Amino acid sequence: MIDLIDADLNRLIVIDASAGYGKSTLLLQLAAHFGLRGEFVSWLNIDETDRNTDNFLAGLISSIEAAGLRLPSLTDAVKSGFLNIRPLAALDQVLLAIEEANKAITLILDDYNHVVGSAVDGFLDALLARQPNNLRLIVAGRGRPGFRLEHLQSAGHALLLEKDRLRFTATEIEDYLGGRASQAEARLLALRTEGWPVAIQLALVWLEWTARNDWSGCVVS
Repeated sequence: MIDLIDADLNRLIVIDASAGYGKSTLLLQLAAHFGLRGEFVSWLNIDETDRNTDNFLAGLISSIEAAGLRLPSLTDAVKSGFLNIRPLAALDQVLLAIEEANKAITLILDDYNHVVGSAVDGFLDALLARQPNNLRLIVAGRGRPGFRLEHLQSAGHALLLEKDRLRFTATEIEDYLGGRASQAEARLLALRTEGWPVAIQLALVWLEWTARNDWSGCVVS
């Protein structure tokens, strides 16, 4: 999955799946992968309070600064609640700073479902319209985001990963288990769990807990 995202030229990746499909695990792997390549990696965990555009923008700025990109001109704006600058003008300053950084940055927006249907959707449309070439945006949540994803997909600028693409194949299960399951056991485990990542993790816990060396009891259960 990381190879798919890494090789894709799209600068917007949307991960849409319910709980148990490994979104958080995948995001952690992606953050580590891009971080090891020397990129800035900014991660914003979104909640209901971020439906307010000012709160969302303040969190966005803080997460980007925490990644190592300084935005000193916006510090006072955040503290004042953007009294002296319009949010879109502040966004333009953020994107200009990213563009001038001459370094790739990956921005992860996790749990985006909390702000779907709010003004943040329009804010993301504005961000995507102004997106610098060195900015990769990864949006994860339960359900489709409210910004113009279909438009970007049709233009070939967005990659959508839904639960069917997050399922483990038998080969991926065999690799994940590090040789602790045979090909036949991995195929059976894929069939029994339908490739559901959390079920694969629970199967591994079961094996370790029972201190067994085969999967027969687990895959039959």
